[in-house]
This record gives sequence, C-alpha cells and structure tokens, in this order.
Amino acid sequence: MRVENLDKGIRLFNEGEYFEAHEAWETLWLGTPESPERHFIQGMIKIAAALVHYKRKEYAGTEKLLMSGMKILREYNIAKIAIDKEAFMKEVEAFYEKFKSSKEIAKDEFPKISTCYSAG
Repeated sequence: MRVENLDKGIRLFNEGEYFEAHEAWETLWLGTPESPERHFIQGMIKIAAALVHYKRKEYAGTEKLLMSGMKILREYNIAKIAIDKEAFMKEVEAFYEKFKSSKEIAKDEFPKISTCYSAG
C-alpha cells in the first residue's frame, strides 16, 4: 500500500479539501488488492465524498454516502491502516448526528483524522 497517498489524503481531508482527499485515496484504493484495507479505504473515500456533497448543499447525497461510508468503516475496522480508527468513527458519527438535526455545521465540527504511526 502506498503510504504517501494515504498521508496525502489525510492531510487534504484535515485541511477541508475533501474532493482532493477522495482523489488521493482513490488512487490508493485502485492499487490495493482485495483486503480489509481496501474496503476501509473505500469507506474513507465515501466519507470524503459525503463532505463534498455537504459543502454543495446536496443533502440527499451527503446522507447516503455518510451512511454507506460508516457501515464500511465499522465492518472493516480490523484493517491495518495507521489512523486512529475509533476516534475517526466517533467524529464521523458526531458529524452525522449534527447533520441529521441541523444542516448548519461549523467548520470545527467536521471530522478529522489522526494518524498513529509508531516511531522506529
């Protein structure tokens, strides 16, 4: 797996550049063989795409992609991806709950991804 595409996507995602993050991860996804990691990356792609839809005020697409992405992330949480998967899921779920109750979501309420690379 090309870690640089994962890292690039994480950086872009955390900067609010969701379409660009989606593109970086799609390149990674296409080159990853069938595995939990491939599916988990697909879930991340769907979450990024959902946020693109949200920014465009395309709320039906936002909800559909958030639900699909969250389902994939939960199902494949065993994937060996060097992010804090639990924290990311909590942030995505919090965003989804806020989205369901109010379409007005502050920039600091968007999900972020923390990496968990070990030293050495």
